[in-house]
Amino acid sequence: MIDLQHIQTELNCARRARIAAQAAGCEIEALVLDMQNHAWHRVALVDESYDPHLFRRPN
Repeated sequence: MIDLQHIQTELNCARRARIAAQAAGCEIEALVLDMQNHAWHRVALVDESYDPHLFRRPN
């Protein structure tokens, strides 16, 4: 027999996981943009060993 309450719980967990993944993706995208735009004051907070050549924009 199908337990509808269990299915609802699983769906809620999946929704929370999707929202967390989307938020992490946005944070990563913003960090890459900061690196590409040489926003050193923000990048330095993340990693002091940041290499600016890693995220150079293609010409």
